[in-house]
Amino acid sequence: MARFFQWFGLPGEVVLAGLLLLAAAALAAALRTGDRKLAAAGMLFGALGDAAAVNFAGLGRFLPFSPLLLGFLFYILSRVLYAAAFVALIRRNRYPVYTPPFGAGIVLTLAFLTAAMVAMATGGTFPGAGAALVCVLYAAASGGMLSAAWSYSRSERSVRSAAAAGALALFGVDLAYGLGLLCQVHVADGLIWWVYPFAQLLLLLCV
Repeated sequence: MARFFQWFGLPGEVVLAGLLLLAAAALAAALRTGDRKLAAAGMLFGALGDAAAVNFAGLGRFLPFSPLLLGFLFYILSRVLYAAAFVALIRRNRYPVYTPPFGAGIVLTLAFLTAAMVAMATGGTFPGAGAALVCVLYAAASGGMLSAAWSYSRSERSVRSAAAAGALALFGVDLAYGLGLLCQVHVADGLIWWVYPFAQLLLLLCV
């Protein structure tokens, strides 16, 4: 999908991230709740991560480390903010946090992370301790977002399906994108930029 947004000579990933950010800002301005502001901030850092990951405007020449690393640090912060938005919704509505779907999110995260580590070890693509640590932190942040969204979706029946589907889709994209770039474990690369924007929009509409 990103290739359809290569406007004004800019990378499609950057343009698409900018459009998603505008949508988040509009929703945050229309419905000024704390959880929506957290989600909009999550979208902002996600967009910054997209820009850094593609070394937009030659960002790397100003950094003492890889712009890809900066991008993943932004992604991690983005997922933490998404998780915080759903936890804020849970607290505000006095819903339980530690529900069976919350636990299912943790189990799914651990299962996928274990499978990825095995794939790296057996496939000879282990990226080194530093990149592996970033990969683990990224998976943990995305898994926290998944668990919080699933916990909320269990109690908030009006958006149950959308919140659960959006969180699962973004979690899957995170794993495919992160494992591909950091660990050279490529799974469904061609689908990433088709799923990514819709997953984030689903989450934004549910907070």
